[in-house]
Amino acid sequence: VAQVGLAALDAALPGGGLPLGALHEIEGERAEWDDGVTLGFCLALLARLQRAFPDAGPGSKQILWVSRQGDLYPPALAGQGLDPGRFLLVRAKSDAEVLWALEEGLRCPRLAAVVGEVEGLDRLAGRRLQLAAEASLGVAPETMGVTAFALHRRFRPLRQGRAASAALSRWRV
Repeated sequence: VAQVGLAALDAALPGGGLPLGALHEIEGERAEWDDGVTLGFCLALLARLQRAFPDAGPGSKQILWVSRQGDLYPPALAGQGLDPGRFLLVRAKSDAEVLWALEEGLRCPRLAAVVGEVEGLDRLAGRRLQLAAEASLGVAPETMGVTAFALHRRFRPLRQGRAASAALSRWRV
């Protein structure tokens, strides 16, 4: 687990922090906000996660970021305490390509995390990602697994009877 850094929040999470080698979903709470809030929250979690993989040498764990927009701003990464040089940026044409790249990234022990900007995440796709993240825990004894984040940058209103998610945690910020 990676400590989030807020005692009340860490106490509420399984194992006292953000579980590694798992899928987490992040989405916005209010339509009038831009997606900077969700993006910033995801970057803050990645900064906490980076503490679990602190080495800064040539063998450093990388972060795979898969986006359809391709607008990740390197100075914003540095502003959150993240090294932009540790990010591998991939631009995809569709959600299907984003999900494929995430699943492939979860199989790579040289990664600390994978982040995919998706419009939606159905149960089957979420389950595939969760299983791939769990499988990354057993790749090597020294690995802490690859953690996956499904980032919904567009506002999605809450609906009654909303489908269950395979994600270990679901954040609405």
